[in-house]
Amino acid sequence: MFANPPRAIHAAKVAFGVVLVYWLAMQWGWAKPMWAAFAVIFCSLLSQGESLNKSALRLWGTVIGGIAA
Repeated sequence: MFANPPRAIHAAKVAFGVVLVYWLAMQWGWAKPMWAAFAVIFCSLLSQGESLNKSALRLWGTVIGGIAA
């Protein structure tokens, strides 16, 4: 059915997580529930290198945003 079942399973888990966290954020009345969904997607990166790269980019974005503010 799928060409690469482990990737399909990972994609299904991420999709379920996005739907669940978005629903929870809506139930809790968060102002921007889309950020919860983005957090799930960013945290689901497949390799440690991708995660470290994303964390470094977030850190620099925070520092630059703090300086600009």
